[in-house]
Amino acid sequence: MDDNNTDEWIHFAKQGLDWLIKKMGQEEWYRRRQNVADYFHQIKIINQRKGGIHQGDLSNEFSPIAVYNDWMTWYMYLMESVFERQGCDDPFQSSRIYPFFVTIGRDVDALEGMKGIEEKLKIMFNEKQNKPDSTLYELAVALLYHRNGWSVEFLPENIKRKTPDLQITKNRQKYWVECKRVAKVPDYAEEERLEWQKRLFHLMNAMRMVGRPAFSEIIFKVPIDQVKEHVLASAYLHYINGDFSQDGAFFSTEELDFKMTWLNLEAINEELKASSVKPNSPFMIKLVTGEYHMDGNYTLALNPSLIESVNPDNKLYVLNDFYAGIHSAYAAKWECIAEESIDRKASNLRRKLIQAVNQIPQEGKGIIHIGYETVTGSEVEIRREEKIKKMIGEFDFRPKDIVSLYLNSMQFLTDVNRIDWEETTIRYEQSPGNILTNLLLFDVPDTIASDSVHWREN
Repeated sequence: MDDNNTDEWIHFAKQGLDWLIKKMGQEEWYRRRQNVADYFHQIKIINQRKGGIHQGDLSNEFSPIAVYNDWMTWYMYLMESVFERQGCDDPFQSSRIYPFFVTIGRDVDALEGMKGIEEKLKIMFNEKQNKPDSTLYELAVALLYHRNGWSVEFLPENIKRKTPDLQITKNRQKYWVECKRVAKVPDYAEEERLEWQKRLFHLMNAMRMVGRPAFSEIIFKVPIDQVKEHVLASAYLHYINGDFSQDGAFFSTEELDFKMTWLNLEAINEELKASSVKPNSPFMIKLVTGEYHMDGNYTLALNPSLIESVNPDNKLYVLNDFYAGIHSAYAAKWECIAEESIDRKASNLRRKLIQAVNQIPQEGKGIIHIGYETVTGSEVEIRREEKIKKMIGEFDFRPKDIVSLYLNSMQFLTDVNRIDWEETTIRYEQSPGNILTNLLLFDVPDTIASDSVHWREN
């Protein structure tokens, strides 16, 4: 991204944040922002009291960093930190929200003028509902139609009867628009992650008992829940007691492939001495393991010897620790290539489509948008693409008149030195190009467009 585009991106992001703070209300923002900071200060105290992994709850030890009871304030805190609290960040979380703030800020005046926007924002800020991802997606879709020359109205929710989200009009044409956003991680993928953590518990304990910094790589060839929980610890001990570590070969069984590499802690500490690094970051993963793949599943267990904190006396500063040295380092990377795993993670979105069709009135023409994140790898997305094509070919929309279906697949990843956003729109239209000519939800500065899908490019 060149300097001019970077400046423009930052300007739009700040405009989006300022507008949302204004709509939430300054005092309410201060209250909820402080709650976010207090939450992380409390978590930090708890973590300091806990012992090692062998004493703690592994599901908490490696859970994603987030404020689960107030997602919208958490998102706004991350965005504000870009401008006011550099160093207070979680790059894996931030990458998911930057495009929405940029998109909102770019056309904030258009959003301000849309009928029904105030009620829609109340829903997004509602702490009890706590589902801002869906509303952020609706805002992005609304602005997509605005950029394509349509007038957009947000429709009020009807408790008694399901209604669509938007109504768009242009040149005497009028359409209902329903938006559905799928949860970031499929249910099966979350179950798989929890199964991985159970096995990781024993692997990490084995690595700690040996006491030599190491990086283990595991490829599961069967569903993870079919693998005994102690098997990774056994594989690790077998690996280091054999000749495998000498030539870096994989040790293979019917269930998995296993590989281990010893880590050079002295070299890692030399790098940290020169420049401290945020522990939960792509840069730290690459420094420790020697690699970083944006769609890889990594776990680090680091014991710091020196921590440098950014502005530690300011109570609004959280996630502000940087490691300048470590006593020990253990790392693991995993993936599951089992056919059942790939198939179950590749949801075909049929349930969401049925729900969306049901919310389109029989009177008039309808358009459906379904948004989902591509977070489980290219093989899964290739399979999902096949399922979607089959589903659409067999789906009966009658008696509803659905003129267009847009599947907005979004990939928000972070690399060592940059954020990487990619999106693909799979479209099914009665009259191609009649509704939308520009299909990009996040048509932000420095966007590169192509005719292929991003998971096949990857």
